[in-house]
Amino acid sequence: MKKSVNQIRVELEAIGDAHQQVNTYFWGDLLRAWKENEVEYPLMCAYYPDGAMFTNQTQLQLVIVVADKIYKDWNENLNEVESDTLQICRDIYQTINMSTRWQQILRVESCSVGKFINDTGDEVAGHTMTFNVRLRDNSGICGLPMGDYDFDQIAGDACLDSTVQNSDGSYINTVASGATLTLPDDTYEIYVNGVLDQSFTNPSIKDTTINIQP
Repeated sequence: MKKSVNQIRVELEAIGDAHQQVNTYFWGDLLRAWKENEVEYPLMCAYYPDGAMFTNQTQLQLVIVVADKIYKDWNENLNEVESDTLQICRDIYQTINMSTRWQQILRVESCSVGKFINDTGDEVAGHTMTFNVRLRDNSGICGLPMGDYDFDQIAGDACLDSTVQNSDGSYINTVASGATLTLPDDTYEIYVNGVLDQSFTNPSIKDTTINIQP
């Protein structure tokens, strides 16, 4: 994988450390966070329950929970906890969805939010965000860490360089299979074998000819 779950974990931890209203970050669900840590609220925890694999992309369901402690007199601070945790969720969403740093890792397809009240040992309330995201990934077999495995490819065909050219011939370049070609700072439509590729700008280019049409 070009972008890994471990990178996501590290980046979420950086968000948790940087956000001025989050006091504890944990990679795992809410119950594990309470069992395995001395939690200082508000708490941010994250994990992924499942995913799916596609050509050039890996899809993940990413769950982020923001929780704060509620007191025995719930009416005293429940509304405040719900308001604050929803705002923190919004801050996290904006960071993941809009920042260049995160756009280099994944693309957000959707995000739903639900509130909860939960007794994990502490009485807490907050919100759960469920992201559907797609990570940039490889689609070919070149460079896989599999020594002495026969892919049964025709000799020389598995990892050929790719040709990239503008439709009018004004730009042409080659790139090794599996590598990423960074295009000049402009807007392009990327056609792979004559079909518009709407997945990513600057996709990984493998074993094919790509025409760039203004």
